[in-house]
Amino acid sequence: MLNMDESPVWFEMPGKSTLSKAGEKEVRVSSTGHDKEKLTVTLGAYADGTKLAPLVYLPGVRPPKKKEIPASVQIIMCGSGKTSWANEDSIMSWLGKLYEVNNRRRRLLVWDAFRAHITPKVKDAVKTKHNADMTVIPGRCTSKLQPADVSWNRPFKAKLAELFDEWIFSGPIDRTRLGNRRPPPKTLLLQWIKQVWAT
Repeated sequence: MLNMDESPVWFEMPGKSTLSKAGEKEVRVSSTGHDKEKLTVTLGAYADGTKLAPLVYLPGVRPPKKKEIPASVQIIMCGSGKTSWANEDSIMSWLGKLYEVNNRRRRLLVWDAFRAHITPKVKDAVKTKHNADMTVIPGRCTSKLQPADVSWNRPFKAKLAELFDEWIFSGPIDRTRLGNRRPPPKTLLLQWIKQVWAT
């Protein structure tokens, strides 16, 4: 039995608390100004605890160099101006890249009711090509029944936020020609994703 879920990861992940003197009316937070930019990570794990490699949907058209992509991390480039969210094509890609492995035994795939999970094309591929049955967690039940939501998404994002905080307060600062701080490089985010998912 395997559960998978897609989750957004923001290029800016500031912590949820600050430290300041009592009575101060203004508290400054370090920021890169890229709080609306995001990528999407698909995480999957079997019931015995075996984790699949993370699949990352990166915005843009030019992928990082092969040597800059951490081993066991898969990427899909989403194109210029396109959303980095999953769709039917990316779900089919996930099935082909990751779920096809070790499919000699019949399996059960558990995921939520996201529309790209339940298209006729995806349903047919899961059943015939990937030798699996699938069950869909009903809407509004993910916080109770979705193992990814209940067990790993929150600690995964919390650890990413810790790594972001460490990065933003360490030097040197890389700025654009207009003086704005650059967000973490995509390759660094990929390293963080691998590091956190491996723990």
